[in-house]
Amino acid sequence: YLIKVRANLSLVEMSASQVVPEYDVKFITTDSLEAQGVGNVQDESSTSSTSNDTKGSSWISAVFLIINAALGAGLLNFPHAFDQAGGVAVALSVQAVLLLFVVGALLVLAYCARQHDCATYQEVVLRVCGPRFWSCCSLAVALYCYGTCITFLVIVGDFSDRIFASLYGPSYCIHWFMHRDFIIVTTSIVLILPMCFSRKIDFLKYPSMFGVLAALYLVLLVVVQYFVGESKSPGTRSSPNTLEDVLTAVPVVCFGYQCHVSSVPIYSCLEDRRLSTFAKAVLSATLFTALLYTVAGVFGYLTFGQGVASDILELYDARQPLVLVGIL
Repeated sequence: YLIKVRANLSLVEMSASQVVPEYDVKFITTDSLEAQGVGNVQDESSTSSTSNDTKGSSWISAVFLIINAALGAGLLNFPHAFDQAGGVAVALSVQAVLLLFVVGALLVLAYCARQHDCATYQEVVLRVCGPRFWSCCSLAVALYCYGTCITFLVIVGDFSDRIFASLYGPSYCIHWFMHRDFIIVTTSIVLILPMCFSRKIDFLKYPSMFGVLAALYLVLLVVVQYFVGESKSPGTRSSPNTLEDVLTAVPVVCFGYQCHVSSVPIYSCLEDRRLSTFAKAVLSATLFTALLYTVAGVFGYLTFGQGVASDILELYDARQPLVLVGIL
């Protein structure tokens, strides 16, 4: 095989030595073409190469992806965070201040990704901060994703227990197909695993729409239960006792808007990668997410007051059809 390759290389060299002397070879550059009136070759070539690439997602799809990345278990914990912060007014003030940092960080990440042509959060850290910070960042992202996955799987198990306990009574555990271990494994294989095979995150724009609608239903459920529910609030707080009370609510609010790891892949999948386009998507998604969090936090806290739990769905009667749908 090596002999044949060497022979082919020799033939190529011989052909080149015979052809090149017969013609007046001129090196064609972009400057010479522009001088002849061909136009801006670089712009035309970049335009043609861009048109050949796969069409990216729209900014509307990016809005759904950002909302779905931010919304999560924090929605259920926001009423409790309002109580920890010392009341509605203090909690809303803390949220408004933190939102400035959240939006600013997302725009900075998009700017760095555009400047260095990056497609992932880790790649941005590598290009901007160097390999040492990249190693630390990769470890932190792995731990963060692992912890987040475990959290949501535990939530799936808890909600399945509540559903089966409401429908079949406390003896549901004797059936293997109702056990939380089986439910968690089945849910992971049937629902979660198929979504992991896509190479681009914009594939999740369709499930994200469903996730946003589900979150919207939970918020409406909290509002409806405030007006028609039978729960009586034991009273609300008007101010925090100490500064520590306010600081305890900061991690909950920050976790509720945590979508920075996914923001760079979302930006890289945009069809129009101008910063103004991504800023429009970020602001729209942030305003919608803040609205959902605020409505759920305010009405959930006013419903149960200082007796609110860390998971507000635990305080509703799962035998009610509306609550049961919300748990699902």
